[in-house]
Amino acid sequence: MKRQFVGMIALSAIFCFGSVSAATAIDKQKGWSFSFELMRVGVRGNDVHVGDVFHYTEKGETNGGADSVKYGMTYEPITTKMESGFTPRFDITYEADKGSFAVSAWFFNTSGSAGGYVDTPRWEMDGNGYVFFMNGVRMFDQSLVPTADMREPSGFSPVVYSVGNKLSNFSLDLSVARKLSDGKNLSLDGTLGLKLGGLNNTRSEGQKLEAFIFHYFGPNKNFWNRIELRSKSEADTGLLVGPSFGLQSTAVFETTTITGSFNQAFLFGGADISGNWKDVDDIWLVAGSPLSGLYEPAGQVLYWEGNFPVNEKMRVNIPVTEFRISVKCDLNKKIALGTGAFVSVWQNAPLAPKWSVPGNWSAIQGTSWKLQKGTLSYYGWNGSLTYKF
Repeated sequence: MKRQFVGMIALSAIFCFGSVSAATAIDKQKGWSFSFELMRVGVRGNDVHVGDVFHYTEKGETNGGADSVKYGMTYEPITTKMESGFTPRFDITYEADKGSFAVSAWFFNTSGSAGGYVDTPRWEMDGNGYVFFMNGVRMFDQSLVPTADMREPSGFSPVVYSVGNKLSNFSLDLSVARKLSDGKNLSLDGTLGLKLGGLNNTRSEGQKLEAFIFHYFGPNKNFWNRIELRSKSEADTGLLVGPSFGLQSTAVFETTTITGSFNQAFLFGGADISGNWKDVDDIWLVAGSPLSGLYEPAGQVLYWEGNFPVNEKMRVNIPVTEFRISVKCDLNKKIALGTGAFVSVWQNAPLAPKWSVPGNWSAIQGTSWKLQKGTLSYYGWNGSLTYKF
């Protein structure tokens, strides 16, 4: 991202200074202007480490009558990394002799997901010992041991897992600027204004596995349980409003205008926190012989579903700090092209809650929904087109 931004700035500067002789002089006339930016945006602070794929290995050996067992666990992180993407930004500005009025708006939607299939290999045995394997998925702060599945060579059920995370925001700034210093080529403005914004975050995590036991209900009457564990949650602020202030500096060189700004806002409002964790056991009697490997469901024995919801409202205060820099070149008195970069940091942002099972599956052991907050850092570069009325 840094290399792209530096490259864009360099190309813009070369283009602008190279076109000084061809372009007309800078338009000093006050009035309205409209700017459209196409931004390439990324965000940090919501790349959630949902869980891990774990691999347990145990190796036993017999050497000269002495037994030894070595075991261990390795982990592969499961993370929902937020994707970068393009989004528009709009600026409308009115320039007066002593200051200006501006409206600026942008939004960004992103998501991240992961999923996979985890299987366990068969035991390995020889005359001197054995190697035992067990693979599964750690999720909800719990290493979930795969269920028994006698159809599998390992005796353990494969695990199918899927996780997803979506994040969206919008930002609207209304501001007035007053000139603090106005030189021939350099000016400094102070700004006051009103900021409107909002955040929405959803997450979903779960896994599916099966239990299958031969002859559980009698000869060739087998036990089959389709199991699903799934949590879904959301944090939604709706509309947030608060004051803002900042500084803006502008430097003009021939047909090139460089602008840098700092803005600090405080958004106030509320957030709706919701979610549900669901545990499903769908148990069937299945007819069939292990010798043939052909099975047919003969009837549902039990459907067991547990739901653990959360619904809360909370007050929020989100400090939003933003830095912007732009380089624009006037093609004529009406049109300018440019590039730039920005950083927008949203602190204390409410995020979707997580379902946590830190001990046994009971409330007394701490099993519950855990509220989440974080700092979201949006960053990116842009290309812009400005039209002066």
